[in-house]
Amino acid sequence: MTRIITSLLLLVLLAGCASTKKRYERAQGHEQAGEWVLAAEAYLEVLEKDRAFEDTRDRLAEVGRRALDQLWATSEDLESTGAFALAIRELDRMEAISVQAARYDVDLPLPADFEDRRRFYVEAALDGMRRDAEQAVSEGRLEDAMRILERARADYELSEDDQFEFDHRLAEVLLNLARADIRQGRFKAGYDTALRAVEVLEPYDDLAEEDARRLADEALQAGIRGLALVPLWRTEAWQREAPGDLRADINDAIAFGEAGRRSEFIAIIEPGSTRRLVRAMGLDDRVLTRAAMRDLAQEIGADFVLAGELTGFTSNERVRRTRERETRIRGRGGADTTYTWQQIDIRLTAVAAYRVYDLETDEFVVEGTAEGESSLRVERGLYPGNWRSLDLSGTEQLLFDPEEWARQDRAMMIEVSDQLAERMMSRVEDRLERLID
Repeated sequence: MTRIITSLLLLVLLAGCASTKKRYERAQGHEQAGEWVLAAEAYLEVLEKDRAFEDTRDRLAEVGRRALDQLWATSEDLESTGAFALAIRELDRMEAISVQAARYDVDLPLPADFEDRRRFYVEAALDGMRRDAEQAVSEGRLEDAMRILERARADYELSEDDQFEFDHRLAEVLLNLARADIRQGRFKAGYDTALRAVEVLEPYDDLAEEDARRLADEALQAGIRGLALVPLWRTEAWQREAPGDLRADINDAIAFGEAGRRSEFIAIIEPGSTRRLVRAMGLDDRVLTRAAMRDLAQEIGADFVLAGELTGFTSNERVRRTRERETRIRGRGGADTTYTWQQIDIRLTAVAAYRVYDLETDEFVVEGTAEGESSLRVERGLYPGNWRSLDLSGTEQLLFDPEEWARQDRAMMIEVSDQLAERMMSRVEDRLERLID
């Protein structure tokens, strides 16, 4: 085994050497072709793998000086054409070669006026981006203006004054985009865009930020839609299979729970009011028709109505392990006896079909099914007589205790209800948000 490991390590080392040699040969190829920048960068890759590989440091010292001279000259050529962003990239490439070379004790100093030239290029590039953004705004190309300003903020380390200027220019463009969305009735899009402006302006805490927050609130208030939640009815299959109180658990989880609720644009009509109106209209014992949902929406002032049926429930139990355990019957002269210990996997599944009615279009705009599941591994005891007569520890007594069984069952019912409610409401809200947008 030791010989095998040694051989594997040797193979890895040889592979590493081969890889380094290939990098070195590639660097030589660039050097021979007069590609000084590529050669310098390739020699740096060799040193990253092996600091002492052949004469790499000497070659880097020779080639690196020529690479810096070439990049410096290229930046001057780009400056003459006004391509300042490209010129900055050449300077940054110079700096990267110089800094990395110093890590391997190779001195490749930058020109004395390097920082001044880079600063000049950045200012010139930003001036160009200002002009481009202003022109885009004047021509109504707000999306283009937004991209230009975002690129300026992302690509350059701005001075404090420039940061303030570009942040406010970008926020102004974003707010104009948001206003356009609001005018077109795209309130969710307008709200999201206004919030982007708020995020940009948040460090300043000024009047511009207040205007952005005011516009976001305006979009939200204009876009909020009311949703009435009708308790889900039950099918015959559900009545046969499901526990009696599970329907109430699910409807309460949908109406009063927070699971699945995330949209600020969906306002739930007070569930108690909806339930009272449903009873008063005689709609609490049936599957709701389109006409009934229309009447309910108009009566309660809702934009949407959610209704549906609980369609299926299954409860599966699988015994994983069974053991006979010895114990005694309590009391003087109690006899030896046994009880059966079981480990059981329980799985519950509840299914509901739902639909959402839109009062504006008089159509069902969302339809689907949602499922809630719960799994639990329990331990339980079986005894043909009165289990309370057995001499059991406190833990063993829980194996037989009906209250403990009921607690476990209850926990599973709550999990099923919460999961079904979360899945249903998240899907409903996602779809309704897209309609609002």
